[in-house]
Amino acid sequence: MLVLGLLAACGQNQAPSVPTTSSTAPLGVFSLSDSGCSYEGKATVSSESGTIRLSNKISTEAHFDFFKLNQGHNYLELVAHIQEAERRRLAGEPELGHPTFATFSSSTTVSAHGSQTLPIPGSAGTYGVVCIPWNLGPLRKYSAGPLTVS
Repeated sequence: MLVLGLLAACGQNQAPSVPTTSSTAPLGVFSLSDSGCSYEGKATVSSESGTIRLSNKISTEAHFDFFKLNQGHNYLELVAHIQEAERRRLAGEPELGHPTFATFSSSTTVSAHGSQTLPIPGSAGTYGVVCIPWNLGPLRKYSAGPLTVS
């Protein structure tokens, strides 16, 4: 503020221009907290329309795994699959593995209390995310979504 006042006193009527970076707000945010994983944002986006943010609000790193649902399948199937995977994990039963009705798209690791911005997936379809708190292995699994890319 003192600098602006000095510039104005010297006959300058505006502050010097400062270069700005163009950043657009993400179209959606996948957030992992102690109570689970959620998605907030636009339900449908264009594949070239911007970014999404992954936000890890817990004290361990987390994996955000994107699954593109195969034609004829819906997000609720992914929710049920992840719930069954969790039930099996807690019961000490064999793992389910990746869902057969969805294609694994990508995995991004986000550090504890960190965030990362990613481009919108480039392939049209409906996506769900599996959020996995991680400490030398998966601690739990949550689902979030859906996000439809046109």
